[in-house]
Amino acid sequence: MPVYRYRAITLEGKAVVGMMPARSREEAIGRTRQRFPAVTGIRRTGRMQRSMRSSILFRPGDKAIAVMCNRLSIILGSGMPTSEAIRLAADQSRDRTMGGMLRAVSENMETGLGLAASFAESADWVPQELVEVVRAGEESGSLPEAFASLESYFEKRARVSSKILNSAIYPIIVFICSIVVGTFVTVMVVPRFMEVFSGLDRELPFATRVLMGISNFVTQNPVGLLAGAALVAVLFAVLYLRRREMFSRVALRLPVLGKLLRAQGSWQFAGAMAAMLTGGTQVTRALEVTSRAVSNRFIGGAAARMCAELESGRGLGECMEKSRAFPAMLTELVYAGEQSGSLGRVLEAAARYYEEDVAMRTERLLALLEPLMLLIVGGMVLMLLLAVYVPMLTLYGEM
Repeated sequence: MPVYRYRAITLEGKAVVGMMPARSREEAIGRTRQRFPAVTGIRRTGRMQRSMRSSILFRPGDKAIAVMCNRLSIILGSGMPTSEAIRLAADQSRDRTMGGMLRAVSENMETGLGLAASFAESADWVPQELVEVVRAGEESGSLPEAFASLESYFEKRARVSSKILNSAIYPIIVFICSIVVGTFVTVMVVPRFMEVFSGLDRELPFATRVLMGISNFVTQNPVGLLAGAALVAVLFAVLYLRRREMFSRVALRLPVLGKLLRAQGSWQFAGAMAAMLTGGTQVTRALEVTSRAVSNRFIGGAAARMCAELESGRGLGECMEKSRAFPAMLTELVYAGEQSGSLGRVLEAAARYYEEDVAMRTERLLALLEPLMLLIVGGMVLMLLLAVYVPMLTLYGEM
């Protein structure tokens, strides 16, 4: 947001100078006149202060955000003014990116911007859920409770993400090692055996002929193979970005993995909605922000389309049932929460349930992947043995 430097006269006749964030010069003049009876000058000086390190490589994770929220909740709960609390949290932060963001928040607040708006302007990686809960806490005067709620939300999100990542490490390592070893054998080992096998007068086994064909293709067309793989990757990436919601919907229908992705999306939906609703955010605004927080674009798109239906007077449960993007259990819980007037607490309970469900399904998927990866690696080893050692044993038998 642009920043304007103003000169004004107070009621006591004292000249003052300050900074005012505004989208236009007219808005800056109007906001300044709300604070001072006379404005003597105003000019644009730049944009709101932002944290410099905002690339994906330097973005703090959910755990770091949870620590920051916990620290602010404790400091603000002690009665310290907000601006001083932000500066103290920035000085105590060991994460340079987080500390830079908090210092940008402090500098933005000095220009007259509120805490929530300062967070929104400080860095592009600041989650929108945090901004909305902080805004509701500002309006209700309960910032310590708002940051405590955010600490719980981001802590749970970090825990679930960590479980999924840890479960995926083993299959990914096995897959990468299989590709590396297979490429090495195809490019370096097989061509040496081909020189020996080519001198045999008898027909080679089928496995040997297949392996030799693959090796010939890879060694004779390395540039074309790499270019083709790169082209396929680029085309897939373009298609995925343009049809992301379609791919997300197809992924939800996959066996085993689809149920895990639906449980993860339901947990993200319930957790984000619960954090904002208990913090005081309106349902429609909370739903709009949640639609961008859900990683599955089909579920997120359904949540975004539900905003217009909510504004027309429909209930959240009715909208969820119509979208067919959410599990029936979550929809029924939302119906019950709306009828009892405790939607936030019901969604908190739903988030806890789906957090456990994601952990259970992740372990189940890993239990299926481990033997599958062993079968794939074993199949590669078996094919290599059949392709190399059968002709060698045949050759030795004829000596």
